[in-house]
Amino acid sequence: MSGYQAGPAAHSRGPPLDRLAYDLEEATLRPKIYGYMRVVSGNATDDEIARIKDELTEYATREGFDLGDVFTEGSTCSESAFYTMLEALKQHRVKDIIVPSLWHFARLPGLQDAMRQHIEHETGARIWVVQGQRP
Repeated sequence: MSGYQAGPAAHSRGPPLDRLAYDLEEATLRPKIYGYMRVVSGNATDDEIARIKDELTEYATREGFDLGDVFTEGSTCSESAFYTMLEALKQHRVKDIIVPSLWHFARLPGLQDAMRQHIEHETGARIWVVQGQRP
């Protein structure tokens, strides 16, 4: 006999092994996704920005992702959140981006498509769009 004892005493030193395995599986099966949003109006409140981030989080979770950084472009920012996001995608090998709508890239459809192509070409990332996708 090996001296191993199964039963309640085996689990009294910490969480059950099946719970640890579940936590590890949950953590490893959720790929990271970055968010991107543009705030053009100086009138956007912190509550509005928080609401958009909550929508991104909810959508990302529903699609099986772990939302990482949300890069927020503003009219008062001196550094481009878009290019910071591109560098982060490359550096951390994140392959997915979530946006509230394509309008957050640009207002004109041609520019939206150009931005999408640029992201895909530079990073290989896939773009997820929340608009029109709410349950």
